Amino acid sequence: MISDITSNYGVKKYVLDSLDDLENLRTTDKMGSTAYVIDPGISLILSGDKEWVPYAPIGFGISEAEEKFEDYLQQNDDSGK
Repeated sequence: MISDITSNYGVKKYVLDSLDDLENLRTTDKMGSTAYVIDPGISLILSGDKEWVPYAPIGFGISEAEEKFEDYLQQNDDSGK
């Protein structure tokens, strides 16, 4: 399930149940839109390249959740690499 919880100046904030919901998350929103994924507890931001990428507050490093996100992307890579 994806919930749009706020919209200011075209920037959206979403809450997703799991990383599996990512395939249904739009990339047509404005750069800087954010998504919080409950399981595994990761925050994503829509980059200028229209890709959802993990982000953490300043001073925080790569977390276990971000590593899970990278694993998810590798497992679901449809590029045939």
